[in-house]
Amino acid sequence: MARKDPSSSTLQALAGTRLANSGALMPIVQEAYIAALWAEHYQLDKSSAGWFRVDLSDANDTSVFIAEGRQPVANVPLIYAGGDVDLAAHDDDVAYVWLENSGDHETPVAAIGNANDATGWPAYPHVKLAEVTLASGAITAILDRRPEAIMVDAHALVHYDFAITVQGDTSTPSTVVITLKDLQDQQINAVDYLRVAVCDTGGLATAANATIAAGANTTAELTHEANKDYTFKSHTDGTFTITLTNATAETVTLRIQAARSSRRADFSNTQDVTHAAP
Repeated sequence: MARKDPSSSTLQALAGTRLANSGALMPIVQEAYIAALWAEHYQLDKSSAGWFRVDLSDANDTSVFIAEGRQPVANVPLIYAGGDVDLAAHDDDVAYVWLENSGDHETPVAAIGNANDATGWPAYPHVKLAEVTLASGAITAILDRRPEAIMVDAHALVHYDFAITVQGDTSTPSTVVITLKDLQDQQINAVDYLRVAVCDTGGLATAANATIAAGANTTAELTHEANKDYTFKSHTDGTFTITLTNATAETVTLRIQAARSSRRADFSNTQDVTHAAP
């Protein structure tokens, strides 16, 4: 079996146009070999990772053209129409260029941010697109950083950061602050709900002695088992604060799962963490 090429008429219709993914120009040359050349251009375009490609722009010597594309940032899908970005402010320097959401979760806005390498990448969620070197009023090099977003281990997209203030005695609650972060250790605020259950060490059944409750600025949205298993709604800063009380000095396990909907916060792909009472 072999890859099927498009028909000659399909390829001829593309003559004189620029292919969207690869940016390759389909030439207008009426020679015997042109159909094969068109076929090669067509297949190159189909296999090209063209979305958000950063190229030189014909606007001026310090501008880049960023191709159209679709990409989630912090679990919010963004749609970018393509356009020019002038990097003249970073002449004789290296400019970092990235995709970000300049809106919010409900009304996302795809935007292109940039800064020099001394400032670095932003601390908020973004997708790296390129490092662009400028010298003497012109772009001299473009380093593609998109593979870091394309070639990603899906199981490593989200991890949980825990700040635990351990109780001073068995009658005083511990405070557990949970923050979701991405591969670049940046906080993800797009996840609004977190299901948390307190269990005996290493087990799936809820704990015999320990209890949990919503802490400051966090709401218990759904009760799955009173004092043991809840779906919490995050604070406006994207963190979840939970209190843990245990009258017995023992180690317990928190089972957690993030979700965008309170009704979908189940325990698929959970991550276990332990908390030791004194």
